[in-house]
Amino acid sequence: MDGDLSPGDVIVHSGDFTNGESSTDCDFNSVRQFLDQFSKLPFKHKIFIGGNHDHALQFTDQFDELLNQYPNVNYLFNSSFQQ
Repeated sequence: MDGDLSPGDVIVHSGDFTNGESSTDCDFNSVRQFLDQFSKLPFKHKIFIGGNHDHALQFTDQFDELLNQYPNVNYLFNSSFQQ
């Protein structure tokens, strides 16, 4: 992610922040690295949607535990975001 982004209100990442080829490719280190970087971006609202290569997000219990460590990041999956 580019560290030269100007601050803003909303940023949306629309998927494929990992390169998993199958559901067995659940590299939570890649997910954690993405969330670490994404959570630090200079935006009031940070929203992301899983892409077709983001298989680690299918392991909901483990992913939910990890996502809870990033309260300023919103993950959309069959849901919406309201301010």
